[in-house]
Amino acid sequence: MILSVGEITQDIYLNDENGTFEIKVGGAPFNLAVALKKLGAKVGFYGCVGGDGFGRKVSEKISDYKLDFLKLDCRKDANTPTVFIRNRGDEVEFTPFCKMTSDKYLKYESIKEVAKMCDIIHFGSLMFAESRGRKFAYETMEEAEKHGCKMSFDANLRDGVFSSVKEAKKIYRDLFSRVDFVKFSQAEILTLFDTDDMDTAVREMSRYKKTFFVTLGRNGSLWCRNNTVKKIDAISVDSIDPTGAGDAFFAGVLSQLDGKRDLSESDIDRAARYGNICGALTTLKKGTCEASPTKEQAEKYLK
Repeated sequence: MILSVGEITQDIYLNDENGTFEIKVGGAPFNLAVALKKLGAKVGFYGCVGGDGFGRKVSEKISDYKLDFLKLDCRKDANTPTVFIRNRGDEVEFTPFCKMTSDKYLKYESIKEVAKMCDIIHFGSLMFAESRGRKFAYETMEEAEKHGCKMSFDANLRDGVFSSVKEAKKIYRDLFSRVDFVKFSQAEILTLFDTDDMDTAVREMSRYKKTFFVTLGRNGSLWCRNNTVKKIDAISVDSIDPTGAGDAFFAGVLSQLDGKRDLSESDIDRAARYGNICGALTTLKKGTCEASPTKEQAEKYLK
């Protein structure tokens, strides 16, 4: 089973054309969990909401997603994290309000038993912005390692979440030495390694001896392990909304890596190709959880 842990958010989608907005459940770790379930994976999610109205609404509705394991704590004196989202054509603008919110109050005791049975534990990024969130993550990582569980991390880098980009770089670089699989966008990997040259960023990342994936939008993705770097082409679709495509991409990747211990290059090729398919199909609809493809839809594009 893959266990995704981290933020579940109140996503407010802004429509600049008519001044309207729409509220949906979001958060990269939760989006990934739902996308994995739709792809047929055995998956769980653990998060924490606040004592506000949105937290109560999420608690009522989240069981509809039929995840194999679900644990949602509630911190009554905190707010559920909120993210404003604007679609700018091929780009998505995120404005998060995530300081001292409920996602920083995760507790290892809430997943202690299920964590022992996981093949992969996936970590969202927002918890690392504050010390109590990092404490939970590091404790979980130490226990996961004892049980032979692999770990993955989505290096979402959002303005306003960390106190500075410098702080985020320090924390993330420490994480790269702890986890097995890392996912970046092209902009994120260039920022984290202080360069505007992708080859330089890839060389820097390869020093960590991990398997990492970089999404390149319409150009597909690339993966790197040790000194091997390969670019995997995307499928061609008429994109409507790129929101959530990165989450669906990594769900596709992890669904293919789940349960595999000794990865060959062909295994990673297939995972990246499947991730590209899932990410591309997600852009055909608006939203995140609603837009990610089913296993049957995605596999039609596999050769």
